[in-house]
Amino acid sequence: MDGQQTTQAFEIRKSGVHGLGAFALRDIRKGERLIEYLGDRVTHAEADRRYEDHDESDNHTFLFIVDKRTVIDAGVGGNDARFINHSCDPNCESVIEKRRVFIE
Repeated sequence: MDGQQTTQAFEIRKSGVHGLGAFALRDIRKGERLIEYLGDRVTHAEADRRYEDHDESDNHTFLFIVDKRTVIDAGVGGNDARFINHSCDPNCESVIEKRRVFIE
């Protein structure tokens, strides 16, 4: 990298495990806020309806429960946050603040 520091924390690329995944580009401090989890905000009933006929062999649903009323469906209007921590040994945490979800 010619002595330049990478400020971007991660990138999305093909994973050897399954589909796409997030890969760190530099050391990430504990508690560093990386990205907000975005997508279509729907009710639990709507999330269930959207995926009731979902192929069980396809593990690609990107639903995040915000509270008892709201689910974020990152499969619709989502961002790169949906690819973080889909592993057997996750190293990030989700933080919910004022009904917004952040990945740290």
